[in-house]
Parts: sequence; structure tokens; C-alpha cells
Amino acid sequence: MHRAQRKSGVSDWGAHDLRSTGADWCARLGVSPWTIELLLGHGKLTGTGKSYRHYVQHKYDADRKEALNLWSKKLLEILGFKPVILEEDSQSEETENETNN
Repeated sequence: MHRAQRKSGVSDWGAHDLRSTGADWCARLGVSPWTIELLLGHGKLTGTGKSYRHYVQHKYDADRKEALNLWSKKLLEILGFKPVILEEDSQSEETENETNN
């Protein structure tokens, strides 16, 4: 952490600041409060006073993956990197189609 602080030139931040920033950006990107709470490891929606974790056992993996992909894309944009878009391998599709016929 100290090395990252030195490298960034800003010394008054910590892991909790990174966590808060990630949660805030996920909200800005349209991620639901429920999914953000799951990403943060919280077992309840803030402000409801009820824990749904006890009753709802679904892990919302797809929602969490989508949220992390959105944040990852935004973070790369903030850092000045262009996202890489991988194209499907058309040759493997042709082989698959030949095998199925």
C-alpha cells in the first residue's frame, strides 16, 4: 500500500478509500444497491435493518461479475487505457458447424 501511495504522489489514502471509490463508481454506472452490498461483503441492504442473507441463498454471481466488469472498464478508461475487444474466432465456428452437420 505504501509503495502505491508513493507512486501515486498522494499519501493520505488507504484501502477503505479504494473500496468506497469502487462502490461509488458502481452506483454511478447503474449497479443496484443490492449488488454493491454483495460486492462489499455486506449481508443486508443499508437502511432496511433486515438481513436477507439468511433467507436468500442465491449468490448473484452473474450480477457481481457484470458489476466488476463495468467497474474494470471504467477504471481502465480513467487510467487512460483503451478497452480491448476480442473478436470471436470465425475458424473455430466453422469447424464447430462442420462437426454438427
